[in-house]
Amino acid sequence: LAQDQTVQLRLRRLLSTVSLQTMQTMQPRFVLQQALPRQPAVLSYAQPAQPWRVGQVQHQLPTPGPMAMPSPTLKAMVKPVVKPSKWVYAAPLLKTPGRSAGQNFVFPLPKPNAGLPTPQVVSVKVTAPERKELPLIDGQVPRDAGVEGMHPVDFKAFWEQNQQNMIVVDLRGEDRTSGHIRGTVHVPAMDLLKQIQTYVEEFRHQPIVAFFCQYSAHRAPTVANFYRKSCPSKQRVMILEGGFRGWEAHDLPVQQMEATLSQEACDELAVKLGKGVAQLTG
Repeated sequence: LAQDQTVQLRLRRLLSTVSLQTMQTMQPRFVLQQALPRQPAVLSYAQPAQPWRVGQVQHQLPTPGPMAMPSPTLKAMVKPVVKPSKWVYAAPLLKTPGRSAGQNFVFPLPKPNAGLPTPQVVSVKVTAPERKELPLIDGQVPRDAGVEGMHPVDFKAFWEQNQQNMIVVDLRGEDRTSGHIRGTVHVPAMDLLKQIQTYVEEFRHQPIVAFFCQYSAHRAPTVANFYRKSCPSKQRVMILEGGFRGWEAHDLPVQQMEATLSQEACDELAVKLGKGVAQLTG
């Protein structure tokens, strides 16, 4: 029994010695493992970083290694601009000559029209339309007070300025086949005289009413005198002096019609019809 107790005591001492040596050898290793930082895991399928571009700058990201990943750095790579083989300018460039300090340089300005022929001034003389004598017809009816007469040249200019406020009435009959003036209203003289009140009411809103016939010698002044007595006092009543023939004699625009009578026959008929109207109303 004493021997067994001795053996147990020796075993306990041996075990304590072994445990102390084991702890002494393991403690520094344990401290070292705690001091080292943990390394990131590297996946087997990870691909190296690819370059990416922004405009003309190319950046390259570093490939992570097996150790700890450092902070990413950007490396700028500027691509050189490819110059064309030949420069083309919109205009030749002016070279600046050298100048000393305090000396101002003034660029010479190009002379106007350099290398171009001198333009020639061409004067054009503008003359007024020639006023020709108007035809004189025997037995011409005089105009009453308030009835204006206007020369064909002046009448054309006045008409162009008052197209919206003016109506021009052609009083001819069959003699109208000699030609007519564009923009006029055709009402035979006898028809207008028979229905004078109707046409006064129809033309009431026109500030200006003008009449003409072949020569404006009989029918035009007769109708204008009668119209003046019935129309509003503020309305202007006028006659185209010389009539259609006076307008045509000054080379003013006319439109041809289907000729059923010759020009001479139209003039003879115009005088006959005009005298007949003047006698009926006189």
